[in-house]
Amino acid sequence: MAQAVPPLGEPQFLQLREELVQALARSPVDLHPETVQRLVEAPLPPHIKYREIDAQGILCANMQGQSPACLRTVSTALNILEKYGRNLLNPLKPRYWRGVKFNNPVFRSTVDAIQVTLIPDSVSVHDTVPPGALPQMGPPPPATCLLCGLEPASLRCPECNQSLCPECDRLFHKHPARAQHQRLSVGETGSGAGVPAQRTSQLGGPPQEEKGPRRPGKPHPLSPEEVERRRQEKLREDGMKLVAMIREAELVGVPPEEVGAALRYSGTELPLPWLRSELPAVLDAVVEQATERGAGAELGAITQQEARAAWTQSQGDLDEAVSRCLSTRRSKVRELAALGFAERGPVLQALYQNGGDLWGALTELQRLQLEPFHRRMWEPAEPEIDFHAPDRQALLRRLLASLALPSWGRAELVLSLVREQEAVENRGRRAALADIVDAVRASPDRDFIKRLLNWECAVCGWVLPRNQMQSLTSCECTICPECFAQHFTIAVKEKHITDLVCPACDAPDLSDEAELLGYFSTLDIQLRECLDPETYELFSKKLTERELMRDPKFQWCTHCSFGFIYESEQAAAQCPQCNQSFCVHCKRAWEPQHQGLSCQEFQEWKRTNDPQYQAQGLAVYLQENGIACPKCKFPYALARGGCMHFQCSQCRHHFCSGCYGAFYTKNKCPVPSCPVRQSLHGHHPRDCLFYLRDWDVGRLQHLLQDNGVVFNTEPPTGTRPAPGGGCRVMEQKETLAGLRDEACGKETSPGYAGLCQAHYKEYLVSLINARALDPARLYSLPELETVYQRHQGALPPRPPGEPEDTYRGRLLQKLMDEVPLGPKILRQRQ
Repeated sequence: MAQAVPPLGEPQFLQLREELVQALARSPVDLHPETVQRLVEAPLPPHIKYREIDAQGILCANMQGQSPACLRTVSTALNILEKYGRNLLNPLKPRYWRGVKFNNPVFRSTVDAIQVTLIPDSVSVHDTVPPGALPQMGPPPPATCLLCGLEPASLRCPECNQSLCPECDRLFHKHPARAQHQRLSVGETGSGAGVPAQRTSQLGGPPQEEKGPRRPGKPHPLSPEEVERRRQEKLREDGMKLVAMIREAELVGVPPEEVGAALRYSGTELPLPWLRSELPAVLDAVVEQATERGAGAELGAITQQEARAAWTQSQGDLDEAVSRCLSTRRSKVRELAALGFAERGPVLQALYQNGGDLWGALTELQRLQLEPFHRRMWEPAEPEIDFHAPDRQALLRRLLASLALPSWGRAELVLSLVREQEAVENRGRRAALADIVDAVRASPDRDFIKRLLNWECAVCGWVLPRNQMQSLTSCECTICPECFAQHFTIAVKEKHITDLVCPACDAPDLSDEAELLGYFSTLDIQLRECLDPETYELFSKKLTERELMRDPKFQWCTHCSFGFIYESEQAAAQCPQCNQSFCVHCKRAWEPQHQGLSCQEFQEWKRTNDPQYQAQGLAVYLQENGIACPKCKFPYALARGGCMHFQCSQCRHHFCSGCYGAFYTKNKCPVPSCPVRQSLHGHHPRDCLFYLRDWDVGRLQHLLQDNGVVFNTEPPTGTRPAPGGGCRVMEQKETLAGLRDEACGKETSPGYAGLCQAHYKEYLVSLINARALDPARLYSLPELETVYQRHQGALPPRPPGEPEDTYRGRLLQKLMDEVPLGPKILRQRQ
């Protein structure tokens, strides 16, 4: 049987309490439940069991007049001390206290706000020792900092009578009431005299040497520069730590404001773990307090999102966060009330559902107001009007009311027209009720309305109301939507931009630039509505390319037929599409040998030094002398021997491949007296291949010989024969697989330089055109009269008896003077 423990007396109680205090000071985490229980159960008066606080001294030091705020400050500080001591000294800390330290901003700002009189523990003074008998010696400096107990104490404040490490001294003396205290190095007195390192075991007795190791001498005081340097270094380290924390937080999506609030609230060095583990409880507390305080004002329940925003904005101050929550909620309720939502219940519910988001709550409230409208949208529509109802008067009243007709007579007109439309056998020709109503509103004339409702398409003949038809600004043709969209879709995808004309009358004539720009400005609006996006984009691209082609600096690539603007003055241009280079003047592929040489000199160099060029003989001469559209300058490798009427694939211009003169369609010829205005024709100069190809080879050679022009009659040296023999000039031939470039292959005659007759004539005519030789000198008199009549109309009068040679010479001179050759011909200007 266990014996009862005798109750503690006052001496035993005081001794046991002192031992417990010393044990806790050495190791705060050790538990002593039996000792604490004995102290609690001791049958002693409270003034003996508990230490008293110098409440009078604390109040005297902190009271400024009779302000109640001073009492609240002291009360808050004591509550913080009690709360932090109970939780932080507990070995099993509560969950939300594990990241909190004694030196966090809340503890420092609250506890440091009060001033106390520090009473250091010391040995009691003997009654027999008279005052002033003892030497005035300061307390021995402690070995470690009085606050943290970890770092060695290096600074001592005589006014506070505390020895602290530099960090704790900086924090402790940050308070305004202690900011002016003068600190000394440990071991230094106020007068500069050192304190001897000795202790007294009994007051009044002789001093005894202190046992143990000798203390080091007093440290040298730090210079102001060193103190400032250490302060700057500390600020830099703290700043780097803060920046590192912010960057780490941004990687996980935590804003810097929350990091700062966490540091200010908890003092933790690891804000991210604290935000994940401890912040929810803090926000719960803010929500709970704000909801309780806002209950009387009918502000509803506060959400976690609102609490988080308020806590962040208040930098961790709970009271300010609660106030912010309430003021923000109050302003949102007031703003929604100003927008017409005065009923508190739905407003508070919407704010809570949207986490306090004002726009989300407004959207929700508006959705609730539109709910009846949304329900009506899905309700079944009104029954259709029965135009064969037996009650005619009721039917007319319904038409007048539901169709917004201006008069009773218009309602009767609508009824009669609808019944007539229903009697039409072809249901596709019937007009819809909306079209009939629009026509009746526009005019009361029955015949005019019938014409509006029965408009015929100029392409397919389909009958539709006029308001459904399409029409162009260039003509009066009306086209149904299907024909309009189909025609312009095909034209955009497969034809040139100038082919986008009316499908019924081919208007307008897009050769006039002014008319073309006005036409396309309105057509663009119509095509945007009726074409699919891809086709309309292609139309815009073609229209843009056509405008670019009008630029004088526009160039066509001779390798890939890509067009671009070339603004450089260099002769060598590089295509941005195929990255191949060519000469902008002669259009030949660029070679390094062309640098510094004119185009003519470069061609002569190739004829002399390029074996491949020499092997092709005169065929390459014809190949190089291709054609270019005189309007858009697009180059073409001419397929020799074909029709000389050419149409440019880029600008749709009709021209002659020999002289570059224009071909004119019906009624487009600018010559009023032209006898062939009703047909496709062109006006060629007399030296054009169009006429000279009818001359025999000998006559062409005779013209060249008379003017001293050298020409080939045999293949140039080094020319290789074409595969399979025959003429080697490349032609475009039609095969089963499509068009293909192949050698001519026709039989070559002796004296034709390895070419067939047709291509040899082209070679000779090209020499004639290059030197601007006039073939009129070889004309016979009938030929001369025919050519003169072709260009000038009537022949000049011939006096009777004038010799034929004289007349021929006069007519020849008149022809050469009135119809000269040279720069006037487009081919020469190219």
